[in-house]
Amino acid sequence: MWVPDRARADTLEVRAQSVLPDTVRPVRTPAAFAYLLVTTWRTVRADPLGPLELVTGAQEDQLIASLLAREDVAWPDGLTPQMRALPAFRMELRNLFARAGEAGVTGPALSDLGRRFARPAWVSAGALLDAYEDGPGFALTTRGPMSVDTSRIQRIAADVLRHWDEDAGRAGVGVAPPLPEVVVVDDLQDCTASTVELLAAMSERGVRVLAFADPDVAVATYRGGEPHLDQRLAARLGADTVELGAVHRGTRALRELVRDATAHITTTGPLHRRQVGVAAAPVADPAAAPVADPAVTTA
Repeated sequence: MWVPDRARADTLEVRAQSVLPDTVRPVRTPAAFAYLLVTTWRTVRADPLGPLELVTGAQEDQLIASLLAREDVAWPDGLTPQMRALPAFRMELRNLFARAGEAGVTGPALSDLGRRFARPAWVSAGALLDAYEDGPGFALTTRGPMSVDTSRIQRIAADVLRHWDEDAGRAGVGVAPPLPEVVVVDDLQDCTASTVELLAAMSERGVRVLAFADPDVAVATYRGGEPHLDQRLAARLGADTVELGAVHRGTRALRELVRDATAHITTTGPLHRRQVGVAAAPVADPAAAPVADPAVTTA
């Protein structure tokens, strides 16, 4: 099972372990699974290359500060040297680099987008991103510890997986990729675009994908989450989408409150999910169950 972040993984770990006692770490984040794939590729071979090292926020901030000190990048007049020296400016660059990494946008591509949409700051940032990605230790073939940030690890893993069979012999990798038969993704609406790439690569190798999402409860858009990622994933995999119907948490009054709040939120997806009510409470004797209330049960 995958969940978007470590907090949710920790919450579900105990319950999942009771159902799957023989499975090591049954609940992971997509980035953690990607880390496993890339680590296996780099280390389980005749001549191991070395482990992965996740770049910390402080390390990334220091690296960006050194890149900003370069004099071969022209910035718009409005972004003065004093402004570029601010910690807040470096944080904005970090966020831009992260979103670009998740979307698979390279430095040159970011500069092209800046020229196309008249965003001169993107042109300059693209030059820095290109230098960032070409920095020492970031290449997949790096001998010794390989540096990687969480916004890029999933796309790296997807690329490794797609070329595993054709490159394994040459690279001396003697194992198959560590893939499950089925991956269940919960809260897909808080995952990023790179998760779709990794799931697509896994699906191409026969892994069955089952994902759950509710765009109305998305909480991670500020860090790259896409509320309607379910539609993108379905289109990418050619998969069907199914509405689950009535919810199983909360009361009817709470559901009415949620329905009223979400009615004011625009959406590009189906609206049926906003109309469902709360599932009827289970009863000990099915024969004694009351007649279903159309306003409460699944439409």
